Amino acid sequence: MKYVNPKNLNVVVNELLPELSPGDFADAEEYRLSQKFTALPIGSGSFSYFLLHPDGEVISIDCLDSVEVERSRESYRLSTILAWGAERYPALAPLIPERPPEAEDCPLCGGSGTNVNAAGDEMTCVWCNGLRWAVAEGKAKATKEES
Repeated sequence: MKYVNPKNLNVVVNELLPELSPGDFADAEEYRLSQKFTALPIGSGSFSYFLLHPDGEVISIDCLDSVEVERSRESYRLSTILAWGAERYPALAPLIPERPPEAEDCPLCGGSGTNVNAAGDEMTCVWCNGLRWAVAEGKAKATKEES
């Protein structure tokens, strides 16, 4: 969690979790998964539910079988989940990190933070979730090794 203060993240997520009621969830499965993993539901994509644990772990669960679980503690992944989650929970917005020196403009949106969908509507970039920047895989690994 190179870019995010873990103590602040823990406090904010632990404050948000108990305030949620079953009606705050997209569906019964999102509610069940949030309860099972004690994690904040961020949203779902075409194939996965995404949750944020108070310790900064990003959890993604396959939508079709809810058996395949991926866990990540990668800093850039956490940053994009915070950006996405801030749309649903504004209290997460102050936790979104500033662009680090090793970051580059997002390769999909070119640094605008938005894309245009097939219907011609502007939407938040699906690659960077509106961060406007990305950390190249090679740079992330090199930076990780330096830490």
